Amino acid sequence: GMQPLPPVYLGGVAGATAVSDDGKVIVGWSETSTGASRRAVRWGPDGTALNLGVVGGTDLSDARATNADGSAVVGNGGTLGGAPDYAFLWTPKLRIVDLNAYLPTLGVNN
Repeated sequence: GMQPLPPVYLGGVAGATAVSDDGKVIVGWSETSTGASRRAVRWGPDGTALNLGVVGGTDLSDARATNADGSAVVGNGGTLGGAPDYAFLWTPKLRIVDLNAYLPTLGVNN
């Protein structure tokens, strides 16, 4: 049955936005009870919440989708009170990277 997602912040809240094809990984967000901090989160098969962080110089991130096995997460982030100003990719190897900076290193122009 349904179970609540554990938030990253004590006393905070969390929400899911996507699930891997096999249902073992959930991605979404968690924020403090005051809304002062918000982070993209990946919940693994054991239910443990992993804070995916933010791109340097920003305040928040939201996970929006994951691949079939949950090994890659994409989302957006920015500064509190502003519109999202970057798209990110997270993998265990890369951690969180700004796609505007990362894609050109692969030869992809935006």
